Amino acid sequence: MKVSLHINILSKGAVKFAPKTLMRIGIFGGAFDPIHKGHLALAEAALREFALSELFFIPARQAPLKASNSNPTPDDLRYRMVEESIKQNSRLKISDVEMKREGISYTIDTLKEFRKKFPPPNKLFLFVGGDWGSRLHEWKNIDEIFSLCQFVIAARPGFQKSGLPKEVQFLDFMPIDISATKIRKLIQKDEPVNAWIPSPALQTIQKYGLYKN
Repeated sequence: MKVSLHINILSKGAVKFAPKTLMRIGIFGGAFDPIHKGHLALAEAALREFALSELFFIPARQAPLKASNSNPTPDDLRYRMVEESIKQNSRLKISDVEMKREGISYTIDTLKEFRKKFPPPNKLFLFVGGDWGSRLHEWKNIDEIFSLCQFVIAARPGFQKSGLPKEVQFLDFMPIDISATKIRKLIQKDEPVNAWIPSPALQTIQKYGLYKN
């Protein structure tokens, strides 16, 4: 977090110092159905590499580029799993901005709401996985998205970076080889997932019997 001092001259010989805080805000959206340690590893890397003040997890109500889940976990349980899993890091936050909004969870709408809360000169950083980053032509109002934030792709080793818009930056880190889809399938087969899921999320999964059917 950076702090700058703005000097206001009130009268001859009188100077007032007004502190102004510059926030670097990360935004990380997804279904988080369920949240897993790969998500947390990305968030921690983003905090570190981009010197973020805070990073917000944004559970989506309905992601526009993702195939519809025929049996999605209720919003309140997905929210709870994320909220409980990030408590140990005070710089990790959660927002229900997309869950409260009806219809498809378009990133452009979320960014506009965050820009109202964090106007310039505060900086917004949007973090997406490589799968979504390779489909920029499908994003709604992608040029406006670029104007509102720094667009950052979490690139896996071997990710093809050439040909992407100049506005794109990269978060280079070694991702954990796991996905929410794979975790749901393991749970359906009664196979252990302790290594992949934060303990608070696992407790919620077990308490409500999630992903069994």
